Amino acid sequence: MKKKLLLVLVLAALVAGGAFAFDISAGGGVSISNQFGGGVGVGNFKEEFPWFGFGVFGYFDATYVEASLGLTFAFGKINDDLFYDVSIDTNYTILNLSILGKYPISLGDGMTVFPAAGIDYQMVLSMSSNGVSWTDANEYMSALWFKFGVGLDYDLDDSMYLRFLGLYGLRLQNKYESETISALFNIPNYNMGHGFTLKAAVGFRF
Repeated sequence: MKKKLLLVLVLAALVAGGAFAFDISAGGGVSISNQFGGGVGVGNFKEEFPWFGFGVFGYFDATYVEASLGLTFAFGKINDDLFYDVSIDTNYTILNLSILGKYPISLGDGMTVFPAAGIDYQMVLSMSSNGVSWTDANEYMSALWFKFGVGLDYDLDDSMYLRFLGLYGLRLQNKYESETISALFNIPNYNMGHGFTLKAAVGFRF
């Protein structure tokens, strides 16, 4: 369902972008990101999945729309005082499929600022806890994020520019969380996964 929603939003954004005059560019760069919270909880007792990650990405830009594809390599903990009272080292490899709508505003002197908002589907390609792989991580831990923030483009010349982007995001429940809540008769609450993403890239106009 989430993958179908992502496809519909991508197509809608591309169609909407075609209604305006736009410049085409593409580029790539590096990112850092994190997740606070996640998991489920009852009162002060929680099972959480915080992580911090580094990534690489490429993007395609059509003035009002940016679509990007990236990889994030993250490490963190499973902090659990709800079920087992443990803290487990955990690593992730995540494929990021994202699309942002944005509105560029020229500041002069080769600088353009743009508010941005959109979605990021984080597909967990692999996950391990204390060196033991989760065989079903892709199915149970992948999730859709809604993100918003602001970016800045700085022109180096007529065709090359630097892009900086800062986003804050909120994550929907993944399958693991929704099934855990259901199995426990809807007693636990979802601990909203949320976090920041910072990106820096070099872009080229066509």
